[in-house]
Amino acid sequence: MTTYTHPPAADAATTPRPSRSIDLAMFLAVGLAILTAAWSGIDVQNFEIGDFAANSLLIQDAKHFALLKGNYSRIGVHHPGPAILYVLAFGEWLFNDVLHLTRSAFSGQLLVACFYTAAWIVAVSREFRKISGAWLDGVCLTSVFAVVIAFFNYNFFADVWFPNLYVFPFAAMTLSMARLATGRADSLVTLAIATGFLVNGHVSFVSTIGLVFVFAVIGNLVWYRRVPERRVVGAAFFRLHGKAIGVALGILALFFVPLVIETLIHFPGPVSGYLHFSNDRVVHPMRESLLFLADFWGGLAPMVGALAAASLAVSASRDVPPLRGYVAALIVILAASTVALFVYARYGIDYLVLTYLGYYYYTTPAILFAIVAYLALRIGRTSRRVRLGAVVLTVVCVGLTYWKIHRPVRDLDQYNQPGVVKLYDGIKDAAAGGRIVLDLDNRQDWGWLWTNLVGAEAIAKRRHENLFCLNKNWHILFTETARCNPDEVRANPRFTVRVERGSRNQPVAFEALDIVFSPYRLPDITDAGNLTVLASATAFNDYFLASGWSPPEGEHVWSGDSESHLAFRVRPGFSGTVTLDCGAFLVPGHTKVTGKSYVNDLPTGSFAFTSDRPRQTLSLPIQAGDGFVDVKIVVDNPTSPRLMHVGDDPRILGISLFGLEVKPR
Repeated sequence: MTTYTHPPAADAATTPRPSRSIDLAMFLAVGLAILTAAWSGIDVQNFEIGDFAANSLLIQDAKHFALLKGNYSRIGVHHPGPAILYVLAFGEWLFNDVLHLTRSAFSGQLLVACFYTAAWIVAVSREFRKISGAWLDGVCLTSVFAVVIAFFNYNFFADVWFPNLYVFPFAAMTLSMARLATGRADSLVTLAIATGFLVNGHVSFVSTIGLVFVFAVIGNLVWYRRVPERRVVGAAFFRLHGKAIGVALGILALFFVPLVIETLIHFPGPVSGYLHFSNDRVVHPMRESLLFLADFWGGLAPMVGALAAASLAVSASRDVPPLRGYVAALIVILAASTVALFVYARYGIDYLVLTYLGYYYYTTPAILFAIVAYLALRIGRTSRRVRLGAVVLTVVCVGLTYWKIHRPVRDLDQYNQPGVVKLYDGIKDAAAGGRIVLDLDNRQDWGWLWTNLVGAEAIAKRRHENLFCLNKNWHILFTETARCNPDEVRANPRFTVRVERGSRNQPVAFEALDIVFSPYRLPDITDAGNLTVLASATAFNDYFLASGWSPPEGEHVWSGDSESHLAFRVRPGFSGTVTLDCGAFLVPGHTKVTGKSYVNDLPTGSFAFTSDRPRQTLSLPIQAGDGFVDVKIVVDNPTSPRLMHVGDDPRILGISLFGLEVKPR
């Protein structure tokens, strides 16, 4: 007789066959319920700003099947894939462009998000159904899970902020991974789809899901070491489930096709950005990482209590035949997700105040709570009383969930900013002769400036208009096509853009939402003498520091990643030199900084800063026919204080600039 160190999960013959009609009915019911709960924010003329507008810029490309990138990241790269963006694009296209059911394009995205969540809730319900062995019990488990999620954060159901959109697919991934750990292949498609959406949305899920998979495989090998057909890495398992495995791997591979194409077209693509960020990270103390993790349980005490609940759940599940084996596997997967978040917090998250990076982990306590509640319902009761209790519990949980989510989502103020239309109108009038060049001032109210400006850009793109480009302080959220090229900077109308509340200190071409556009007039510094950053910080920030420099910091500024530009005017036909007073970022382990200089794209020489010569003057020849001078500085080996372990500053630094002076021959 075969012995088991771990009880087997329910056999395929006892597992309820999924009913497509039930799943479809549930999908429609849940989707419509979420839709009615969120309707007040959908049934309006929305004008999105901020992250939502940045996503809408990408979504316009997705509507033409031209999007290969994922959503933008804080670190200046795109995430691996556009799966969620294509879902939102489908909603905008179907509900707004084709059916005209919504009053704005963005409302189409909000509408489809309700059914996106509903689809994942159905997937979660299917997995719970496999655990419990009954349709009603699966719905009951799902309702308990949903009400816990709603009370954790009701925004997870209908908000289209990306951290919220990872929550339900992570739950589906967790449950289907636990099913795999029991040696079953009937959840592989769900696992593949959930993994694809998660990894497309955020690159950190590569390591998170990878670690969870390792736990699943190790547990499976321990439990089923004497049952070859249940060992997921054994030949017998592949022989029995080869088709299912092939289908799942094929589906998962499809999610990486855009990344492969993007990498080939723009080599090395975003992957190099991920690797660069992983090398430039800080390791947080274990206590801080543990407290970050505990916040998702309500503190350390509830998290410790959850460990006791998990142990009791495994023990109690022995008295519930359908749950034998599965609960233990599920607890291991929940433990794996806990370890994965701890590792991510300690080694992968740069700032632990960014709790939204772990929102998906709320599914771990929610699933555990659902299992414990279900066990309490099942143990010691007759089948009839269990069914009655399941119905009552489901009704109560569904009612509480609807009550909790029937309110405006947190980001409603960024769904609709009517004032951004006036901002768009002002830009359009100024761009009558071609797209205008904008230099953004990030010294104050940067958040207000970029959130509204990207909203105006989204309006323009929906109308197939290309009204402006960004020169100074461009960010990836505006998309690469919004970056100015040198010819535009030289020839097109140019404006300095800043937030000014109250009286205006600069000439104003137009304004909206306290965002002021001032005509850019590059000053002639032929006879200005020595100009220092300390004494002329405003002139440097607004004019001379064309791109690639930090804002003035006392007596100097820093060049950025690798290429930085200075711009100024001299008399037409001027011949002479510009002298730059420079230093460099030199620390132990980084004792030499080298690079090259150019004037109006003509090479003028190279430089090398060392510990022996940390501050130098660079004299560059000028031949300015029309009076315009562009100085380009290319640093070969910039790095950051964080990477060199001399501080927490993550900025990539090259050389520092203290001042400049133009001299005739």
